[in-house]
Amino acid sequence: MAFSPAAHRRAGPAAGSPLPSIACRQRPAAIEVQPAIRPENKDDFELCFDLHHVGTMNGTAMGHLEPRLKSSIRGEALFDAYTRGRYATDASHYQIMPLGVVIPRDENDLAATIAIARDEGVSVVARGGGTSQCGQTVNHGLVVDTSKYMNRVVAIDAAARRCTVQPGVVR
Repeated sequence: MAFSPAAHRRAGPAAGSPLPSIACRQRPAAIEVQPAIRPENKDDFELCFDLHHVGTMNGTAMGHLEPRLKSSIRGEALFDAYTRGRYATDASHYQIMPLGVVIPRDENDLAATIAIARDEGVSVVARGGGTSQCGQTVNHGLVVDTSKYMNRVVAIDAAARRCTVQPGVVR
């Protein structure tokens, strides 16, 4: 069965379709459509998961985001093509190149990353093990991977059957 972006946008996915039902928005100026999928009217193209980031978001992200993050956090702020490519996919079939990847060392890094992203107008997606089969861990914004440093069990209360963990704990 051939994929038609225009038909999918009008009708939504068919029953049993591998395509998710997604919330769509107008195409931002900094997004370019994949060459393989070209709609008749580019301004009307709304399928969010078929869009690729090509350089900036809100005009300032690439110019300010990377140096601000690198100077503000102790963790890693990675904007190279290799790292971005590794985070462009998860266990699903979706592939979206992120703007960059942040690997925070602690809560302060996490708070600073979110504050800077908010200030720059960049979307943030949290990523754990990358095992999503529906594309929830890929985004054209800033990927925050807490699994490297923020992966500890903080406290266990066996009597209350509760535990407190850092956000990077995977299973």
